[in-house]
Amino acid sequence: MPPVPRWHRSGASTRWPNNFTGLSDEEMGHADLVTRQMLVLGFAPPALSLDPVRPGRDPEELLALGRAKEWETVRFYEEAANWFRRFQPDETGALFAHLFNEELEHVRRLGG
Repeated sequence: MPPVPRWHRSGASTRWPNNFTGLSDEEMGHADLVTRQMLVLGFAPPALSLDPVRPGRDPEELLALGRAKEWETVRFYEEAANWFRRFQPDETGALFAHLFNEELEHVRRLGG
């Protein structure tokens, strides 16, 4: 396991907006909601590959990387919510609209 950066050991990571661990937990909750909805609709969730982790050199870079990922996710959920609103308004569309709003909140918490 790589060494923990000094800024993390010093407690600097806990001073950032709602810390990264909380955001990570919320993202896992989003994945769970989408997976459950897929199962309700009779679809097996695909095995996903995640983007490689890109470590930040300092807290500011971590925030910038986090904001960029959150904006990417916001655009995805917005597109999905709009599609369902137009073509199949149902609980799946409501789920994506809910996730879209939560992701906007994540961006705000990360200062973006």
